[in-house]
Amino acid sequence: MAYRGEPHAGPSCYRHDASPASSQCASCQRHICSQCELFDGTRPSCPDCATAHRQRRRKHRLILAGTLVALIAGGLGLVAAAVPRVRPTHVFGMLPSQIETLRGELNRLDAALARQPCDRRTIVELSEGRLRLGEPAAALSDLDSFVQKCGDFRPLHYLRHLAHEALGQHAVAIAEATAWMGEYPKDKDYPWWRGDAYRNSGDLTHAAADYRLALTMQPGRRGVADDLAQVEAALANR
Repeated sequence: MAYRGEPHAGPSCYRHDASPASSQCASCQRHICSQCELFDGTRPSCPDCATAHRQRRRKHRLILAGTLVALIAGGLGLVAAAVPRVRPTHVFGMLPSQIETLRGELNRLDAALARQPCDRRTIVELSEGRLRLGEPAAALSDLDSFVQKCGDFRPLHYLRHLAHEALGQHAVAIAEATAWMGEYPKDKDYPWWRGDAYRNSGDLTHAAADYRLALTMQPGRRGVADDLAQVEAALANR
């Protein structure tokens, strides 16, 4: 498994050119990396398709709820038992059995890191797993401990960025991305990440500026272009 930003064979993630693809979206067939890979039941999905699936399910639930209310209002409450239940999903769309499997893998990686505390591959896989499991604070704790003991390296930056964003720490994510942009001025990812943090904080003007900067560094980059279009549309509607 190649680290993010390191040379790798095979296709790249459609959202992150520097990341090797780990699978394909079952709906649109686009290649996705481990950080973009979400699950709709047991099928891997890209973030775009996962969002579309959630919206369709939400619409279906609203229709069911409206139908149920109408039936009850009409004195037919007994029919409620026949309304189908939406199959529950959990962390990032994973089922309980998948969560249990992932947690077992994290326990294995945690033990491996205790034996070899400076193993780079292990800290990356452990942090990725914690983020997938919805534990960004634990991921940050592991990353901070690793950096303190063993030093920093660039594949950890994206994991830190994701963890801060998941915790709503947009100002910290912006500050770190700014520092990395100063240290690695030719890297095409950092402006995109900072744009995402600005966007998530509600600062669409600075988000658009960073997306444009990322596109200047790599014209036509699909994910950035899509993000810029969405932000510009939102700004135009203000």
